[in-house]
Amino acid sequence: MQTFLNHLSVSLLRFVLILPYAWIIQLGRGLGWIVAHIPSDRQRVVLINLRLCFPKLSAKEIEVLALQHWQLFGRSILERSRIWLGTPAQINEMIPDIDLGIKDSVFVPFFGVQTNTITAISRLAKLSGAEVCIMQTTLNPDCSGYICHIGKALESFPSDDEEADTARLNQCFENAIRLRPAEYYWVHKRFKNRPTGEVRIY
Repeated sequence: MQTFLNHLSVSLLRFVLILPYAWIIQLGRGLGWIVAHIPSDRQRVVLINLRLCFPKLSAKEIEVLALQHWQLFGRSILERSRIWLGTPAQINEMIPDIDLGIKDSVFVPFFGVQTNTITAISRLAKLSGAEVCIMQTTLNPDCSGYICHIGKALESFPSDDEEADTARLNQCFENAIRLRPAEYYWVHKRFKNRPTGEVRIY
């Protein structure tokens, strides 16, 4: 059964490849709208994450932001058909901060919440001597494609304090997310692991 579903999924993605890009965008947003209205554990995760990170928003504003996020999430799923299966020309047309467990991680603030965050960037930069730049990928103003912006190298990074470096990066991510909150990957259980003694969030 699983093999059949895998083949079906790939077939659907191949079908999406033949559609104009503008249609893929609208189809993806429609798919996201449908998913947003089907009760699920991930829908609950999105709402919890948004309430934690934007406590000043009203329940209605959280609802609207969650729907915008799901529509963009649906779009991103269908756009992957071009990334995975598309031709170079199709790909050219299109112009994380994940909780991986407590190993090699520290709890530092993210939207005011102590959040388990990997220290790999600080450690790798120290080992390699490489400069660290923040890269942001966001939608064009007309939502027709994406813009990738690579910032200047962070000054005095890394420092001798991995925890301070990691907190600094989280602040950079938070600043970018606040500009376009619907585009962040809210379906992830970002606050899954908690400091000792804290209750589970999800």
